[in-house]
Amino acid sequence: MHLPLSDLILKNPEQMIALISKDGTFLHVNELFCSVTGYGSDELLGQNRKILASGYHDQSFFDTLWRASNAGHIWKGEIKNKRKDGSLFWMDTTIIPLFDSEGNLVQSLSISIDITEKKDREEKQQLQEWIINSTDDAVLSKDLNGKIISCNHGAEKLFGYSKEELIGKSITLLIPPDLMEEEITLVQNILSGKRVDNYETERITKSGTRIPIAISLSPVKDMAGKLVGISKIAQDISLRKREEKILAEASEKYRTYFAKSPIPMFVVEIPGYRYLDVNQAAIDNYGYTREEFLRMSAPDIRTEKEKERFLSTTPIIDPHKTFNRGIWEHIKKDGTRIRVGINASDIDFEGKTARLIMSLDITSQKEAEEKLQKSEARYRQTLDSMMEGVQIIGFDGRLIYVNDKLANQAKFTKEQMIGRTLPELYPGVEQAPIYQSYQKCLKDRQPLHFEEKFDFPDQTVQTFEISVQPVPEGIFVLSADVTMKRELDEKVRLLNEAIAKSEKRFRGVIESSHEIFLLIDADLNTIYRSPSSARIIGYMEKDTPEYRLSRVHPEDVPAYNQSMEKIVHTQGIPVPIKFRMRHFEGYYVWLEGFLTNLLNDDAVQAIVANLQDITQRKIAEQLLQKSERLYRTIASNIPGSAICLLDTELTYTLVEGDMLEKFGYSKGELLGKKVMDIVTPDREKKIMGVFQKVLRGGQVRMEDSIAGYNTISSYIPLKDETGEVHGVMVIIIDVTELKQAQKELEKLNISLEHIIEERTAQLITANRELEAFSYSVSHDLRAPLRGIDGWSLALLEDYGTQLDEKAKQYINRVRTETQRMGELIDDLLKLSRIARTELKPAKVDLSEITAIIVARLQEETSGRQIYFNITPGLMVKGDASLLEIALTNLLSNACKFTSRKERGEIGFGLTECEGKPAFFVKDNGAGFDMATAKNLFGAFQRMHRQSEFPGTGIGLAIVKRIISLHQGDIWAEARPDEGATFYFTIKEKP
Repeated sequence: MHLPLSDLILKNPEQMIALISKDGTFLHVNELFCSVTGYGSDELLGQNRKILASGYHDQSFFDTLWRASNAGHIWKGEIKNKRKDGSLFWMDTTIIPLFDSEGNLVQSLSISIDITEKKDREEKQQLQEWIINSTDDAVLSKDLNGKIISCNHGAEKLFGYSKEELIGKSITLLIPPDLMEEEITLVQNILSGKRVDNYETERITKSGTRIPIAISLSPVKDMAGKLVGISKIAQDISLRKREEKILAEASEKYRTYFAKSPIPMFVVEIPGYRYLDVNQAAIDNYGYTREEFLRMSAPDIRTEKEKERFLSTTPIIDPHKTFNRGIWEHIKKDGTRIRVGINASDIDFEGKTARLIMSLDITSQKEAEEKLQKSEARYRQTLDSMMEGVQIIGFDGRLIYVNDKLANQAKFTKEQMIGRTLPELYPGVEQAPIYQSYQKCLKDRQPLHFEEKFDFPDQTVQTFEISVQPVPEGIFVLSADVTMKRELDEKVRLLNEAIAKSEKRFRGVIESSHEIFLLIDADLNTIYRSPSSARIIGYMEKDTPEYRLSRVHPEDVPAYNQSMEKIVHTQGIPVPIKFRMRHFEGYYVWLEGFLTNLLNDDAVQAIVANLQDITQRKIAEQLLQKSERLYRTIASNIPGSAICLLDTELTYTLVEGDMLEKFGYSKGELLGKKVMDIVTPDREKKIMGVFQKVLRGGQVRMEDSIAGYNTISSYIPLKDETGEVHGVMVIIIDVTELKQAQKELEKLNISLEHIIEERTAQLITANRELEAFSYSVSHDLRAPLRGIDGWSLALLEDYGTQLDEKAKQYINRVRTETQRMGELIDDLLKLSRIARTELKPAKVDLSEITAIIVARLQEETSGRQIYFNITPGLMVKGDASLLEIALTNLLSNACKFTSRKERGEIGFGLTECEGKPAFFVKDNGAGFDMATAKNLFGAFQRMHRQSEFPGTGIGLAIVKRIISLHQGDIWAEARPDEGATFYFTIKEKP
């Protein structure tokens, strides 16, 4: 498009209009553009278009956009930008390149529409669909006639039907006959404006099983707020129902056991310890009535001393376990004192946190235990004299007994250990295997025998052979220190393995190394090659010196030969070598390393070559050198510019450009100096904030005035591969002349409108002439082709007996290609006619037209197994004959591309895309790769070879033209070997 533009375009109130210079600077914006972006025109004019960049699109997106514009093409697409307040918005944008009278691109015209609300609706719809499809709950919707219109994967899983088996069926398919009235009532609640939440009922699966579910119903309304259906969410509650049944049975068993147990049992409230319930055994044993107990609390049946102990040792217990709470002294109502063993567990009692306590009278048992104390004294004397360490640990984890040997092993005195727990003696011991084994025996009451090391606080480590035996008091532990014995065993084992490991270790290092190891004999033949050699330089056909030399890079042969000659005469001293060797696949690999002559070493008797692959390092060095040259070349060859590189300390490391001298600086004044040492205090205050932002990873572009020159400065962070900033590049461009040129350019805009109108008229005329030419050529070509085909047939019929099979094959191939050319011309004629066809809109039944086409295709494909699924009653307003041509092409393609399937499946129906109805033709055929389908609807575009699926490549172009005439869109979705779906829309509705 050529200059100028009229105010009618620039001030269009219906669209966002922006005029942008070639370098991306805003030259004009209309009121709607300012309103949407939140910027005033004075804030945008003169600013680069990147002021609106949101960071959503990568650089390649904008490279493609401006490359198209610079090439003179109109670009159209959707862009996500950022407003002044930081919020994001979407624009449907068309960018038109503008040229001056000499055809030079000078500006671009951006015409946009704010589509933020549309994109938000799309995102919300996608999120809603994702939520529905990802939930395990069944989600169905039905119309007001009870027909299922949609369902998710959860519904398929819950009811056992596939989505195809459910959609279109009545909801009564899932409802037990005896619950039909219930369904009617639920629907009436919805129709009356009520909601149904978590209603528990039953439904029937495909297998006929009734399952309990909880359903929630809600109305489905159209855009006008009219009720059009009902949405259902069904949750399988089978597991919960089973758990409720088990819980009820367990509760009943508990009540029975509690009431009939011969052991006194109490339920006390936590906290407060007030009795909530007692059983009959407690009443009989303690002498209190139930009413008296329920007015008491647990401390009331204890002595004063026991009360203090009780209140200080009653933490919340694991509700899943019963714990032994030790021995206590209780007082009966008549004052009798009894010794009891207590077991307790926390429970939920009638909605309250409570503790169930079982009290076993052990008074007689304790008397018997006192009689045993004397015999225990004799038993302890025996333990004290044992050579092994002995300790007895109670259920509360405290040491009840240790002998002298154990105290010596533990590095404590007996007095320091008795009555204390192991964690008190050794903080952190809970993680030690020995401690965990003790706890296991205390819990499981099973004997253990093991050997384990123990780390003492003084950093020493000792090994013990330990036997643990459960006893009435807790556990009995016998330990023998076997540290010295195990150290001796280990030394013997290590000594036996040392020799074997030495050779294995050496071979393992060589075999797993990323370097090449070679052993070369006195004749320079290779006698050993490490596995990494094949990976680095590929397969070696021979191991002779001549073959090796043939794969050395010609430029490196002299140095290579010099190193090989030197190593033959140098004993025991490494000789460096660096060369390139051709890989078996043809490319060269850089190798660097050393050669060592150990031919006289009886253990080796070879020349040892140790080589590293340094290809990547050499490439990196070349790239670095190239990069440095590039920086300096660019900086020194861009007139009116200055380029500076600074490190993170803001020290100048490179300065180039002819503007340095104009700004009053020389390279020597800047290199090695910091920014704050060079600039004036006023300018330092102005730019230090900019540098701080760039060092945090941001990029800044600003207009400035330096030494009387108008400049545009870009401050760019330099990042490494990890994204960390390691320096700053500053590019300063002198735009003084550009500013003047912009003023001159404004004068050229006056003639732009006239040029645009003139070029538009020329384009319309050219298009008409092109259509007429295409039609004329297609007609003129048909007659010669009929002649070629006819004369070829006559030749076969009249002279066929005189021709050999090869000649007949050639003539048949001529006829086949001629007929194919005729088909191609016919398709071109169709395409040309459609371009000139005037629409005759009428009410059209697409389903009926499809049925007629399918009947015709079934006759043409008799013998094939093809299943057609046509949605009935699909009506549109359009040209019936043109729509029949379009559907014929789509359905014929579907038949053609399912020809290699044992059972073809082709469907025609209606769906919804982006809130609009869209028709579709779907098949399970060959499909295609969407990445190669950019020009799918262009003439002569084919996704498959002619030998696979014959055709002219015009069909989809015809379909595209017909749909465009109906002001509709057409697009496709496909995957290789998984079929394709073609969608199209028609603007007019019936």
